Amino acid sequence: MVNRKIKIELNNEIYDKDSVFASIALGGGFITKDFLIDNEITFAGSYAFYNILFQYWRLTCSHGGIRYDVLRGKSIISFSEEKREYIEKLKYILKKLFYDEYNQQDFEEAKNISKDTFERRYKSGKFRGKLKIFEFSDLNKKFELRELINDIERIDFDTFISCAKTLLVPGNIYLYINGAVHEAELIYDAVESVLPGRNHSVEVKNNYYDPYLKQDAHLLNLARENFSLSAVTFDFLHPGVTNFTKQVILDFKAAYLPYSNVDIYVDSLDANIIFENETLQPVKPLIYEEILKEQFQLLKKKILQRYFTLLKKYPELFTMMGADMMVNDISLAQYISFIGSCTYELYCELCEKSHFKITEAQVVLKKEAVEFV
Repeated sequence: MVNRKIKIELNNEIYDKDSVFASIALGGGFITKDFLIDNEITFAGSYAFYNILFQYWRLTCSHGGIRYDVLRGKSIISFSEEKREYIEKLKYILKKLFYDEYNQQDFEEAKNISKDTFERRYKSGKFRGKLKIFEFSDLNKKFELRELINDIERIDFDTFISCAKTLLVPGNIYLYINGAVHEAELIYDAVESVLPGRNHSVEVKNNYYDPYLKQDAHLLNLARENFSLSAVTFDFLHPGVTNFTKQVILDFKAAYLPYSNVDIYVDSLDANIIFENETLQPVKPLIYEEILKEQFQLLKKKILQRYFTLLKKYPELFTMMGADMMVNDISLAQYISFIGSCTYELYCELCEKSHFKITEAQVVLKKEAVEFV
């Protein structure tokens, strides 16, 4: 019997040279610190863990062509390879995840690189503004920017090893493969051959914040540049709402907004839309505004076009999205199929039954005035 402790999803899409794209998603990112192990044991990790882990890999990995992305609540390892070679590369990455013998010297170097990179990026007002707004948008994860900065400074080798042993287990790994992947059994056998003995479930701990206590916020800070960012958070008050339904609603609501570069985020704890908003106009009225039937059809076409463009032109990003959604128990293929067949009446029913509450926040950075005395 095939061991499916690692969640695996395959998407057969033919690309040039029979290329195969693979993404391995790990539960946890740079705004997650507290985890629940086997649904009962709380594990206090470090905001800095995944950033340092991936820097460590950049220093020690013997394979090239691997991409590392630390996101808010997930961390993703990606690569593309020709069909005849990708399984061996996949096995190498999984072995490194499960069996790497970390050494303190490389850890210290990886930590210093992470600190230097963060300090350099922190000088950007846009970077600080995005981190600051996550304190509002991801309130149920209890993210604190100050704690992120502290963790980058103070994480030690023992904490790093503890995080690796706790978080890098099959129960916290999601594998999405996209391309010429007809040999499914070969993939399952390859994965099974490298599984470690240890395993447990891992999920980000819910530090529940009462949605009725949430209030709109407007934060003003001085910076070297003018910049404004808005976040709209969705609290789904119906207890049975799935991540799948949340994703559908946020996709349509985001497509309805008159903004570009809109970032949609969904997980089991938080759901939000973040975007640059130069006019600082309130967005809640637009979110609550009913989408008309003729508008719905245009929005559906817009959403589907975004996914199909990624699939055909940007397969690496499509594959990363597939792995990202797997962490939320969403199959990307099933999701796209649902959007394509979703009727206006069904969409309205989902919105009504989910009973969502909206809260809005804005982070505004104003350029400091320079005075000559």
